[in-house]
Amino acid sequence: MKIYFSFVLDGNRDTARFIVETLQSFGHEVLTKHLVEQDALKKENMLSRFWRYSRNIKLLKECDCIVAEISQPSFGVGYEIGYALSKLDKRVYMFYDKKLEGEVSIMATGNSEPNAMKFQYANKEELRQLLAENFRTVEVRA
Repeated sequence: MKIYFSFVLDGNRDTARFIVETLQSFGHEVLTKHLVEQDALKKENMLSRFWRYSRNIKLLKECDCIVAEISQPSFGVGYEIGYALSKLDKRVYMFYDKKLEGEVSIMATGNSEPNAMKFQYANKEELRQLLAENFRTVEVRA
């Protein structure tokens, strides 16, 4: 599967890297894996915002689904989720840390669309389990 991973670029890179590595260990291609690299923010800031926007929309269109880490509020992540759900009819899997639930956007947690799935995790082991339950046997939707 081709997965678009969305997260706060200047947020918790450790959790983001963990999610990307876990998805890759299940055999999936993470189209945005370059964003979890240590110097990703510096590299991204060297590119024009128009080029980055076009690239991200292209990748959103190419992917089979979106995985988003939404523990920290982000206009960009919210935009990508909304675009994927409303314009592309993609499945969106949103994961967030239980300890930060009060900070997570109600536009994400309150979303009841069938393609918007939300999952809380307490630690990396629980996050790994949730990813395994949802991505070890996920098939591309026609």
